[in-house]
Amino acid sequence: MSPRTAARPDEYTTAVAAALQAERAAAGLTIAQLADRSGLVPGTLWRVLHSQRAMTVAQLAALAPVFGMRPSQLLAAAERRSTRAPIRGAVKRTPTKRKAGP
Repeated sequence: MSPRTAARPDEYTTAVAAALQAERAAAGLTIAQLADRSGLVPGTLWRVLHSQRAMTVAQLAALAPVFGMRPSQLLAAAERRSTRAPIRGAVKRTPTKRKAGP
């Protein structure tokens, strides 16, 4: 694994944690309250919020509704916080036009 590849999860882990911390602060929730509402173990949640543990998809899906968000919105907030430059050579997607139905 190259250093560039290995660095990505750490940066995203930090960005997701920062986005979660911001949402938690805006909602005025303690870690215990957030853990209770999401069904996550408080210690695990603390480690996620402090970038000591990467979040699973299941945890993301449990946390997002607490903030009135979809998991994709929470990830988008983390992406905006990320300082990682776009990947060179990445495929840019263009919307496809759908044909009208019969």
